Amino acid sequence: MLKLLTKYSDVIASYKISRFEHFGQILRFRAELILIDDTILHVRETVLSISIRKYSYHWQDRRGKLIMRWDNAPDWDVETFPHHVHVGKEDAVEHSFDRTLEQVLNVVRSRLSKFNDVPPQNAKFKDLTPKTCEVKHGKRPSGDSAGRHSGKI
Repeated sequence: MLKLLTKYSDVIASYKISRFEHFGQILRFRAELILIDDTILHVRETVLSISIRKYSYHWQDRRGKLIMRWDNAPDWDVETFPHHVHVGKEDAVEHSFDRTLEQVLNVVRSRLSKFNDVPPQNAKFKDLTPKTCEVKHGKRPSGDSAGRHSGKI
């Protein structure tokens, strides 16, 4: 996951991983990505088995206004059900083939390049202080034996 965040360092100014748990096939990942234009991408991924995966990638401005949100909650009847994207407001829903963080970051990169005078790869970055997050692997720990991970883009 850190390799992916590094790959998109031209659009990600900083990040905070709040949860990374991996128990066998089960994976839980939560992160907040601050983008170079000060918008925020909230990332939620849960893998329960090979065939069961839940996700939500919520992109908003600093005031909390929705820009786009990709998710697979089964609440909208679209061509790509249950995969869909909310564009600008909760009830403006379209079908979506973007289902992974990498696909979403490609859309974000494209939109930032399109709407900014300076392409993201030439943008000036803020200080990228390492962020600390909790990382859990293997069996569910009985005590607080979770590791710590620091990352810097």
